[in-house]
Amino acid sequence: MSKIHSWWQKARRPLAITLINLFFLGLIVLIALVMLGSLFQWQWTGFGPETSDPKQHAKTLWDWLQLLIIPAVLAIGGYVFNLTSSRNEQKSTQVRDQTERDIAADNQREAALQVYVDKMSELLLDRNLRGSEEKDEVRKIARVRTLTILPRLDPARKRSIIEFIYEADLLDKDKPILNLRGADLREADLSYIDLSGANLRGINIHRANLSGADLRDVNLRGSKLNGAILRGIDLNRAYLFGVDFSGADLQGARLSDTNLSEAQLINANLHRASLSGAQLINANLHRANLNGVQLNNTNLSGAFLRGADLSGADLQGADLNDANLNNANLSGANLSGAELRNARNITVEQLHKTMSHPETAIPDGSLKPS
Repeated sequence: MSKIHSWWQKARRPLAITLINLFFLGLIVLIALVMLGSLFQWQWTGFGPETSDPKQHAKTLWDWLQLLIIPAVLAIGGYVFNLTSSRNEQKSTQVRDQTERDIAADNQREAALQVYVDKMSELLLDRNLRGSEEKDEVRKIARVRTLTILPRLDPARKRSIIEFIYEADLLDKDKPILNLRGADLREADLSYIDLSGANLRGINIHRANLSGADLRDVNLRGSKLNGAILRGIDLNRAYLFGVDFSGADLQGARLSDTNLSEAQLINANLHRASLSGAQLINANLHRANLNGVQLNNTNLSGAFLRGADLSGADLQGADLNDANLNNANLSGANLSGAELRNARNITVEQLHKTMSHPETAIPDGSLKPS
């Protein structure tokens, strides 16, 4: 029976396709006969002229068609109904199976989270994790447990892990007990989280949601934030040396006095962000949106600003020495007191566009337009 069932499952679809093809072939033949019968006045089709011939009362093709139409329609309707019901049942089964798999996976993630919290609590309470030294075995165990659990969790539970270890005072910026270098926080939901003063050096926050998060004084050196959502984030005085922000949405972010030297900010959206006093030495801001950004007293020496939109930006007192401003949009930017010694690829036309601000000034002899 199992073999027959398996054969039927394989043969059912080709058989159905064959029957459908035969039905349409027969329908085409019937339509052709009706048209030819009407055209050539064939009596046997029932479409010829009325005569007194007794054979006229014999069953014609049309009479037989009338007898067959209702059963054919019922048969076709029944087949279509069964086919539709079967497909709907298959879809319902697939949705039900997927829901059951999702529930099972979610239960597994929740169980894994609870086990992690229990084990870490043991390390904190029974093995004095907080009072341990840098090379102690208990720290290595805590790190391995944390790095192992994070890739298995969904965005919300990744947040729970970070909140747990932060509240446990394991992420101090100057003397972190738990080293999170290489931690997988991709796509984590960290919106409006408070991690001020934390050491998050070398973590992967690719495409994570950090909107409105408080990351003041945080150490994110060497971390990957490319594609992250960082709207309204507070990164004042944060240490972001060499961080990858490529394509990140930093609209309205607070980055005053932040160290972003050598950071990758390619295509980043910094619209109306605050970068006053920030360090952007040798940072890559290629095609970045810096429209209306506060860059007063910011160090942009050696920065790559090719194609960047600096329209309406406040660059008062900014250091743009050796910066590459090729095709940068400086219309309406305030360059009062800015230093532009050896600035590269900046044209006289670009400077003319900045003159809409009455206080714009360029130091004499500091610029050699190309």
